[in-house]
Amino acid sequence: MTRDEWSSLTYEDKTKQLYYSQKQTLIVLLEHGAISRGQYEKSLRDLSEKMGLDIECLDVVTEDGRPTGEIVSREEAHRSGILHRTAHVWVIRRKSGGCDILLQKRSEEKESFPGMYDTSSAGHIPAGDEPPASARRELAEELGIAALPDELKYAGTFRIRYEKEFHGRLFRDNEVTWVYVYDAPVEIGKLTLQRSEVSEVRWFDLDEVWDEIHRTRERFCVPSGGLKVLRAYLTEGREKRP
Repeated sequence: MTRDEWSSLTYEDKTKQLYYSQKQTLIVLLEHGAISRGQYEKSLRDLSEKMGLDIECLDVVTEDGRPTGEIVSREEAHRSGILHRTAHVWVIRRKSGGCDILLQKRSEEKESFPGMYDTSSAGHIPAGDEPPASARRELAEELGIAALPDELKYAGTFRIRYEKEFHGRLFRDNEVTWVYVYDAPVEIGKLTLQRSEVSEVRWFDLDEVWDEIHRTRERFCVPSGGLKVLRAYLTEGREKRP
């Protein structure tokens, strides 16, 4: 980067450039065994806090979802389409002849699919975290549901990959997604929504959503792969082994 290019950057952009420069140094130390993975992750967290940056770091993973040992920021993962992990939770309500699913309407401020109905709860799995713990945390943060570990049933995994423009910027998503099911009783009026993420929640008939997303995507951005995993779980009637 030239001196003129550096001078044209905002203070925030300069701070991020310094962060990524020091991050590369840490990666070299990690690759050569000079520091452990735990030390690397702690150093990244300390560095972002010291610089006043809110940088969410994710594990880079293989096609089957195993961490490679490399860590990337959420921003870079979606800018470059780097494979990472997410956890999705489907809140369901069984009924005679079928099943309802609780869908969240995404905030208009979301970086992707603003204002559309999506999976009950979903989020990125932070670097060093495990899918079950991340799924429970997202469910609590977004909907206020404090699920016990045995209340989330593992249903399987699926892949998400697409490129789409939102808010005038290209968004590249490339994920391995862990899917969980929560079927304890839920009353919408007693939920505490994370308003920065979720504007409202509604019950929908699962089969009706499945049929609609294959005709139009005007209302729903729920991933068809996730719904397919859920439908298979409900058909088999039992939790899978991770």
